[in-house]
Amino acid sequence: DQPRLLPPAMRRLIADLTLAGLPMGRLQARLILVHGRTDAIIPYTQSVELARAAGPGRARLFLLDGFGHASMDELSLADRFRLWRAVAALLAERG
Repeated sequence: DQPRLLPPAMRRLIADLTLAGLPMGRLQARLILVHGRTDAIIPYTQSVELARAAGPGRARLFLLDGFGHASMDELSLADRFRLWRAVAALLAERG
């Protein structure tokens, strides 16, 4: 499990910041989430759960294969397209 590789202080900090178990039903915002499947600090499944908890139509999730929390490998053509779609979604929110 990736989070177990982190120092205890970092694990406590992440635990304090987690949204797990918080009510998301009253969320007004639409979320645009970009997360790397290779993120060694925060598992991408956290973004999957956040998108699910936000409710239908409230979140768009873009998962990239070559994208970590603090690093980015050479992005594949598919990842570049996903990232482009995420940026387009963000720009569309600006009106």
